[in-house]
Amino acid sequence: MPKILLTLGSFFVTSAVLEIAARVLLPQFANQDRYLDQLVTHMMASEVRQTQGPNSDPQLGFKISPNVHTNMATAEYRHRVRTNSRGFRSRELTPREPGETRVLFLGDSFFFGNGAEEGQMISDIVEQAGIQAARKVRVFNFSVTGYNTVNEVQLARRHLAEVGPDVVVLGFYTGNDFICNYLADVDADGIYGMNRDREGRLHAQITEATAWTFHSAALRAATTPILGRRLRYEFAGRPEIFAQTQYWIQELMNLTSASKARLTVAILYPLDAAQGGLVARINLLTRTRTETRGLAANPSDRRAGHCGRCRA
Repeated sequence: MPKILLTLGSFFVTSAVLEIAARVLLPQFANQDRYLDQLVTHMMASEVRQTQGPNSDPQLGFKISPNVHTNMATAEYRHRVRTNSRGFRSRELTPREPGETRVLFLGDSFFFGNGAEEGQMISDIVEQAGIQAARKVRVFNFSVTGYNTVNEVQLARRHLAEVGPDVVVLGFYTGNDFICNYLADVDADGIYGMNRDREGRLHAQITEATAWTFHSAALRAATTPILGRRLRYEFAGRPEIFAQTQYWIQELMNLTSASKARLTVAILYPLDAAQGGLVARINLLTRTRTETRGLAANPSDRRAGHCGRCRA
């Protein structure tokens, strides 16, 4: 009996010390609102934002500066990035040539080519494949790192007519697009931003799902990375959240159909999503009658070459 009491006493003292240390060193986990913001950030693995400054764009949220020649460097890779006069990592828009097939890529960092040198992006590989097949293919890559489907629909509304594509390829990443598409919105004036009502409902659902943390800063700090990933896929399958992605993909299909173009959706998903069963629900997206392709990707590998290691 004394040993049990000693063990319990040691446990409670250690827990109290860890809790005090966490509240002092990691106050964001002690405050309910800041904790929810942290958890939502982990769930999105991205953000829904309307930036301020030279890269701000009311309709798109943000954009990349035009005519940039710079180095992109992270702990994983280092490469050159060059943008055209419209701010895209793409060839300049030119008049259509006779017999030309035009392809427009819309996506996030996978299609933008984080980790890929010039000429090695997925869009470049598609164009090269067309040339090898003796077809006159011109690919325009209007993808932007950090974009979600709502950003991409807004981008299509602005540029679809001037590009005049025969095929639009949308990159959809299950690792964050579901939650971001749920939170992002466009108002009646066409302004992009966060839907605060849906944000409030998401916070309420997260609060209910994490009640077992008992407002412990130490427990929250230790479990947030794991909870973020688990809740990301659990919540993505909820009807209200899933429906927003269906809505925006349908909207893009309407835009492409009106332009007499075909929409292809390339579905990219991290292996943990496939193993967790979310991919089975992705089949519901085909109700929009888009052509779909599924690629299982390593979520930490954003290079164009990652598709060679995908599990299709």
